[in-house]
Amino acid sequence: MNMEELRRPGVYMLVARLPGEAVLTIRGRPLRLPAGVYIYTGSAMGPGGLAARLRRHLCGRRKRLWWHIDRLLTAPGAEPVAAAACPTGVRAAETLLAHLAYSCRLLDPVPGFGGSDDPHGLSHLHRCAGDVEQCLRAAHGLASGLPCLPVVAEPRHLCRETHK
Repeated sequence: MNMEELRRPGVYMLVARLPGEAVLTIRGRPLRLPAGVYIYTGSAMGPGGLAARLRRHLCGRRKRLWWHIDRLLTAPGAEPVAAAACPTGVRAAETLLAHLAYSCRLLDPVPGFGGSDDPHGLSHLHRCAGDVEQCLRAAHGLASGLPCLPVVAEPRHLCRETHK
């Protein structure tokens, strides 16, 4: 995996496993998520690019709950598995979400999750009907539709490296 590429800004699709039902508070309301595999789409435009954001999600480097995905990842037993990342340098999450919403039969959007800054109001979280491997392949395939070469990032790659 090319860590230099991940230091650039871009978009990502995080695959996470939820072993049991969880009730999260999103926008002041309870949101019930059944057990399963989920794919979250986000962007990383700040300092440190994709590497910094993926370390936060995959390695548990959260000082406080900031994004909706933080609430999912801190649910009992939740496990971030891997991410398909695209160092595009531009905020292309909307394109990725359009691919998700309209082209992948494995995915079902979770209304009202994430994307409070998305002008189209599309959900950034999708429940995946497949197993973890199928969902990661789907995320990678969808990310391949963007103008980049998607990189698969796993905790074993990101979490062992010291934070720079």
